[in-house]
Amino acid sequence: MSSELPGLVGKERITAYDGTEYYNMLHSIQEILQKHAIGGTLGKEQSKYISLSLFLTDLIYALKTDSAMLVVLPIPKVEDYYGIISPHILSAVGNLLPGVTPIEVLTPIPQLSVKASEVAIFEELLGSQIFSAYSNAHSSLENNRESDVAVLDNVSLKAKSVWQRFSNTGGFNSDSQHQRL
Repeated sequence: MSSELPGLVGKERITAYDGTEYYNMLHSIQEILQKHAIGGTLGKEQSKYISLSLFLTDLIYALKTDSAMLVVLPIPKVEDYYGIISPHILSAVGNLLPGVTPIEVLTPIPQLSVKASEVAIFEELLGSQIFSAYSNAHSSLENNRESDVAVLDNVSLKAKSVWQRFSNTGGFNSDSQHQRL
């Protein structure tokens, strides 16, 4: 083979990864989405959960392994998940997805990029104790076990904590480097 094809020839461009980390990550993301399901995960909703779970897992895994991601299905649209996933999860996903942008490259497969920092912030947000507390506050609002004023105050307090923690990270609109997918 010719050395004129960088990336296609040579063992240094081929890296094998253990699938265990990927599947653990997929399981974690599926658990988060299913925990915040509205009305269960059966039928059509289940395929939407799986599609979003796979997309988010692929995106985070590509960032962690500094590798490309092949996307054959359309990029998920937040609107498709209204009424299926809790709004606070959709808010986090909705802040991430607009950062996935097309790359103008002449290849047989369309290419996209996303800022690596946006994916890292998204992953940190979902795994944070602050976001978990915010999510639990929303669950209290839905279950309405306490007085409405106390529950709303708690949700507002937790939302403020999330905002304070993640607004100074550069947010989802930072000018950091894009990760090619």
